[in-house]
Amino acid sequence: RLVVWVGVLLALQSIFLAALFPVMFGLEVQRLPDISYETLFPERGRLAPFSLEFSIIGGFHIDIHLGDVTMGVPISIIAALVFSGLAIPLLITSIVFLANWKHAWMIAVFFQALLLTLALVMYFYFRHPYVYLVMMFSIVLVFYLNYYEVRVAYQVVRVSEGGSSHAA
Repeated sequence: RLVVWVGVLLALQSIFLAALFPVMFGLEVQRLPDISYETLFPERGRLAPFSLEFSIIGGFHIDIHLGDVTMGVPISIIAALVFSGLAIPLLITSIVFLANWKHAWMIAVFFQALLLTLALVMYFYFRHPYVYLVMMFSIVLVFYLNYYEVRVAYQVVRVSEGGSSHAA
């Protein structure tokens, strides 16, 4: 039962991560200044020149140039995009976890460590509330993944030279 519960929590975490970028992007679009139709399409239906500018000097940031308008992309959007990019691999991990694939536990722990590391790095750059949610979700899953019943369910059994089997 606990293995199924952890698999469902992994799936829920992947859904949460997938929703981060669209939600954060939608919130940021509301904050943007009003851009007129003439700014986007200056010549009869042709889109204005569009370019991206990446800068690492003084901190990582991205600027979008659309015609005469320049907009900065906040680091919270970039971080949400990174977290959302991990949603599909985490969903696949939850599926193989529920299918009791022998390496699923190790992959699930790896993804939780990766998410916690990314969340910690993002915590030092900005303290947006969703970083705390990612941390809390990952910590809970690490605790559940380390329950004895869950670890034993994915423990590889090896046969020794003498013919008896023992847990690795």
